[in-house]
Amino acid sequence: MEKFKEFSKKNEKYLVIGFLAVIAIVIIGYAVSVKQKQIKNTTYEISAAKKVTPYQGQGKIQSDSTYTMRVPKDAQLTTTLQAEQTVKKGQRIGTLTFPDKQTQLEQVQAKISDLQNQLQSQQDTASRSSDQLEIDPSLSDPTQDEDGQTANSDNDSQQEMQAIQEALAQSQQDAAQQQLDSLQDQLSDQQAKEAELSSQVKSEEIAPFDGTFQLKQFQNGTQEIRVYAHHKILEAKVDQDDYSQIQTGKKISLQNSVVDKTQKSKISFVSELPLKQKGTDKPAYKFAAPVNESFLKGQIVHFKVPQKGLQIPLSSVKNNKVYLVQADKTAHQVQVTGRKLGKRFIVSDGLKKGDKIVVHPNKYLHNGVKVHEK
Repeated sequence: MEKFKEFSKKNEKYLVIGFLAVIAIVIIGYAVSVKQKQIKNTTYEISAAKKVTPYQGQGKIQSDSTYTMRVPKDAQLTTTLQAEQTVKKGQRIGTLTFPDKQTQLEQVQAKISDLQNQLQSQQDTASRSSDQLEIDPSLSDPTQDEDGQTANSDNDSQQEMQAIQEALAQSQQDAAQQQLDSLQDQLSDQQAKEAELSSQVKSEEIAPFDGTFQLKQFQNGTQEIRVYAHHKILEAKVDQDDYSQIQTGKKISLQNSVVDKTQKSKISFVSELPLKQKGTDKPAYKFAAPVNESFLKGQIVHFKVPQKGLQIPLSSVKNNKVYLVQADKTAHQVQVTGRKLGKRFIVSDGLKKGDKIVVHPNKYLHNGVKVHEK
């Protein structure tokens, strides 16, 4: 113990210096730790605002219109056209005849002929009944004797008999007229059926537009007439998440691999009716754009649809505000307007191309904070 006191007394100066050095090291270490923590809390991923990536995909070249008519099983098709023959709008492309309808028409026509004969016979019968209603003048003008008395004592009986005969004849005429009316109604019904069947026995198929004719044969024996319009379109699909990127009238560029050229066009149609997609519950929507004759029907074509605005990560936007990193590396909060698009935010106003913004702002970030880039 005495030795330690003696040692401390001799080296007091060095011990004090050592103690102070340790304290200084601790303080410096703490300061460095705090500084590193501050730097860590103000270190962020930085991203630059850039032009929105064009919407890209691929579609197929199709005729802009297709006429399809399935030949009914009870019909016979007659056509003089060959496969892939060019047809003009209004040109006859085939004739359909219906044997069953022809048989029904002949049966109706035979029935009409029979009813007309019955009607003529009934009209003759009604005419004879009408003749029987005429009064015999001799019965209404009896002769008288010299004393002015009725010469015919049975005059009253004769008049009564005449009345009975007239009533009987009238009844017969009424019955004949009813039969006549019934036959006339039946004849009118059959004539209406004749007119309807006459229009169904044969029909002409006419090309609705200029195009290419094709007759398709199916394994079950049925046939189908098709006319493909000469005008061509790109037909493609867009997922519901990207629907806002496809609008009628928007510009679209198409890469034609056949002639190694790019064609500019505009979207002419965007469907509002969804299409089911295999392997997902999300629907897709059809859209189309006209193309020139250099494209081939059935050709697969890649396209791009340019988009307006600037894009930044969606995680950088909080309540429509972002932190802009200024030239002196300090943060400054600015207002932006735009819309969400997947994991991106499409800016329509508030930033310019090349502006740097903080991707994941946290509670430590506010105006004036020195931003360290990760």
